[in-house]
Amino acid sequence: MNVGVSESTIHCGRVVTDLSCQESLVITAHPDGVARLWDSRVPEGESIISMASFKGHKGWISSLDWTSPNHFVTAGYDGTLIMWDCRGKKPLHVLNAHEGAKALCVLGSLPKMLLSGGSDKNLKWFSL
Repeated sequence: MNVGVSESTIHCGRVVTDLSCQESLVITAHPDGVARLWDSRVPEGESIISMASFKGHKGWISSLDWTSPNHFVTAGYDGTLIMWDCRGKKPLHVLNAHEGAKALCVLGSLPKMLLSGGSDKNLKWFSL
């Protein structure tokens, strides 16, 4: 691999506000409130296409992260955190984390913990 040389490109069709990788899977966050799942394992020269779309936020998705091999969480400008299973398209859990405020999410350094912060100036920890 040559450092600084692009090996592959995914054209997402939308602005990417955040992304997270797990093995060959990539999830991307977008201002249209949709998270998209991509599989980077494609033969050279073929296009990488979106495998699935996850709709649940009422605005921008500001951040996202994997919580396990099949699960991820998204945080949105609608103040919610949404837990997803990448094998399905419906939310597993919706947390109203930051009322009327933008939310960000990060996996905490403690096992099975999710940390969120928002424009309401609050940090919150949630057990997974």
